Amino acid sequence: KGEAIIDVPYELAMNLGRESSDPTLPATTLLQDYCGWISGGGGVGGAKEGGAQRQHKRRDDGPYYQMLPPYLGSDCLGSTDFFTDDALEALQFPSIRDETLRRRHQTAL
Repeated sequence: KGEAIIDVPYELAMNLGRESSDPTLPATTLLQDYCGWISGGGGVGGAKEGGAQRQHKRRDDGPYYQMLPPYLGSDCLGSTDFFTDDALEALQFPSIRDETLRRRHQTAL
């Protein structure tokens, strides 16, 4: 207890912001960047971002993304964020359904 499992040097850590108890915005930012990377667009840190390169991020996060489970792969099945509408309605806990719908509303484009 209290022992570090992994040490990430400050320079290599991903800055996802400071959203305290609600991870919706940082998770959305990470997901957008990751999806940009897997689609070949480079994401936030890559060569393309809507035709322009973002200047504030200068490193390649590809090695990080290569270690993540595949987007919409079997690891996503346990998260209600990836449930179909029918599966959400079948949940026995309305508070979980409501929280998921709130997150979907916050991240809708």
